[in-house]
Parts: sequence; structure tokens; C-alpha cells
Amino acid sequence: MNRSREPAGLTEWLQALSRVKQNWPTRGWSFDNRFMTLASTFRSDVAPQARGAIARVLPTEWSEATLRLAPQPVRDIASRTGGVRAGQHLFTHTIAPTVLAYGLWWPWEEGSTISLRVGVDGAGDMTLRLCEAMGIEP
Repeated sequence: MNRSREPAGLTEWLQALSRVKQNWPTRGWSFDNRFMTLASTFRSDVAPQARGAIARVLPTEWSEATLRLAPQPVRDIASRTGGVRAGQHLFTHTIAPTVLAYGLWWPWEEGSTISLRVGVDGAGDMTLRLCEAMGIEP
């Protein structure tokens, strides 16, 4: 993507995302090729700290019960990524009218582990920009 043509607010959001890493309860972030998102897996005992950190950049939360009330672009992301099941959450932030940052909060069945995937929808291929923001290799 030509950075001079990026949606207003994208650079600022990516800078805020990079600051999330400072308060993240674990070291591990990687790139998830399956969903073209950033990914972090952590123990459920640090979930409150993780939620607090991610809420700074993805403040709107959707659950299985509230997803039907979400705007269509949010429901589209949920649909493309397997839906939102009980215990799962979809966090969002509107960067621009057609650009939506999102986080997929997925507790594992065994209950002691959670995965979070963070992506941007509507801004083209964000692989490099997301990886740069978190200092990881794509």
C-alpha cells in the first residue's frame, strides 16, 4: 500500500498498537498466515491485563449475544473468521469509514489459554504494516 494514500488515522492507530506491546503480559507476538493477522497466545490468568492493553486500541467489544447488533462490516469480519462463539469476543475500532481494526479473542477449549489475533480490514494488504508496528517478521 502506498503510505501517502493510507486512510487518515491508520498510522496513528498503528503507533498506538505498537505501544500495546509495552503493556502486553507476554512476549510472544507472531504473524498468523491463516487470517493475515498478528497473533499472541497467553495464559488465562493474565487475561485481565491483556484485555486492558488491547482495549486501548480496540475499545468496542462484541460477543455472541451482541454481534447481531453490530454494523455489517463487523458481522462480515466475524463471518469470514469463523463466527463468534460463546466465550469468544470480537474487539473493533473504526479507523476510517471503510477501514476497521479488529481483534479476535478466542479462549481455548481447555480453558487455560487464550489466543488474540489483531488485523485491519478494508485497507488492502496490511501484513508489513502490522508486523512493523509490533516488531515481528511476517
